[in-house]
Amino acid sequence: QQIEEDQPAFEFAEAAASIAESELDLSKAEVSRLHIMALELFVDLHRGLTKLRLSGCNLDSHHLISRALKKVSHLDVSGNHLSGQPLVNLSVALVNGCVRHLVLTSCGLQREDAKALANCMELLRLEHLEINDNKEAGNGLIEDLASHLLGTDICSLYLVNTGLTDGCGVHLAQLVESMPKLSVLSLRQNKLSTQDAKNLLGKLAGNPMRELLLNNSSLTDGVATSICDFFQEQTRATIAQSGPGDASDSTDCEIHLEGNKSLTGACMQSMADTGILGEGSKVFFDTHFVSGHAIQERDWPAEFHASNGKMAGKSLGDAGMKQLVPTLEEDTNVERIDLGSSSLSNAGATSFATVLRKNTSLKVASFARNQVSTLGLADLLAASASQRVENDAGLRALVLSRNKPLWHGGNSALREACWSLAGCGVLRCLILSETGMTDATADMLLRGLKRNTTLALLVLAMNHLTDTTATSLVNLKATNSTLLEVSLSANEITGAGVDALLESPGVRRMLNVWMKGNKFSGRLLAHPLRNAAYLYTPDSLLHDVTDQAGLT
Repeated sequence: QQIEEDQPAFEFAEAAASIAESELDLSKAEVSRLHIMALELFVDLHRGLTKLRLSGCNLDSHHLISRALKKVSHLDVSGNHLSGQPLVNLSVALVNGCVRHLVLTSCGLQREDAKALANCMELLRLEHLEINDNKEAGNGLIEDLASHLLGTDICSLYLVNTGLTDGCGVHLAQLVESMPKLSVLSLRQNKLSTQDAKNLLGKLAGNPMRELLLNNSSLTDGVATSICDFFQEQTRATIAQSGPGDASDSTDCEIHLEGNKSLTGACMQSMADTGILGEGSKVFFDTHFVSGHAIQERDWPAEFHASNGKMAGKSLGDAGMKQLVPTLEEDTNVERIDLGSSSLSNAGATSFATVLRKNTSLKVASFARNQVSTLGLADLLAASASQRVENDAGLRALVLSRNKPLWHGGNSALREACWSLAGCGVLRCLILSETGMTDATADMLLRGLKRNTTLALLVLAMNHLTDTTATSLVNLKATNSTLLEVSLSANEITGAGVDALLESPGVRRMLNVWMKGNKFSGRLLAHPLRNAAYLYTPDSLLHDVTDQAGLT
């Protein structure tokens, strides 16, 4: 917002460099030659910049030849038309640079761009690549890309909605063969056949896979056999490498099949018969079927209105959530929605995120006790961050307690979630209790709050947090003045963490830091530390959170 045509480039760069942030977001800015010069000066003055977002900036080939782009490790140029010569210019501009994470979503890429894209992947030694929503790419881009690649360091590859159709499996298999480190692959919103899935899964069994997203990919029940073979191959590979004692680690890969409407209970039953759908299953379906038999679809909009938003425990599922979207987008009477224990995964959270972008009357949303990971959390926080409303409108409280896989979506999704926290719309309360959070995750979240000016209440109770998180909170409060209450109850904080909190001027200016159930027995606590647990119940959430976070 500080970039203006009449402002000298050096003044802007000098002012920007005085802000000790590692991320710079210039999305949808009018980036002229002047501003590219300012950006280069900024990078020279402030060498700590690692993440640069230039989404939707109408970049042309001249802008891309910039030494500024070489200094960052994470570059997002989504929404710029880069097909043809601009993509070639980009790959040339980035040679010998530091970029390892590249986002090319909605850049109009086509089959003819395969060679330039292959050069980017190999010369830059990319580890993370997103080319989502390039619908004209199709099977041709994947086929040519596979023929050009010899070997890459790609760990995460996102090909969401890239126009893939029946027959792409052979080329996908050839592509992943050049990516021995690949652990995350997303093929959501394409049209794959059962044979495509078979070809792909046959090659992926030898990779260190952690997540395969096949949501909304037009798959049928025949995919069950390929998935079973995939897990069996993973088990054999693990035993061969590490011995029988480590075989239990072989099924760490999560496979998401939500949104494939042609899948029936027979698919789930055939997997269950092989034993791969036992406790802690790594295959995720829509809740269309129970015990191998299809169940009748329910009228979710009618149930929503009848319950006034209290949908907890109704086995809504991702498909039911998608059915509810049109209703929720138009309904301006319900301020609180409780979706606890509703069999929701990331797809359900993504559907709800589309609601938040249109309906600003919802103030409190609870996703407690579901199966949402960082992918869904990132979508929800991004939708919240997009809300720019006044007069007490917009989402004020978000609850994600007891989502045990919450931190299993990968570091890239976690970074996106933390980035969204930097400017989270009007969100005042975020509850992440009992999610298995560790110090490393908490540190990333708290660093994401450094520039946040709305969040007043953060609940991190019943996790695995130690004195390290107490130190991270101290660092946050050195710059953040709006966070007033934090719950650290039932964690592993000792007297050293208590001392660090009490010695911090920023922490002492807070209203409450709830500390009950930690490891500082015998210690007397002073304001604002309290030996009590911050508690809430879904039924009282709207009023309780409203009072505690000062929403009124």
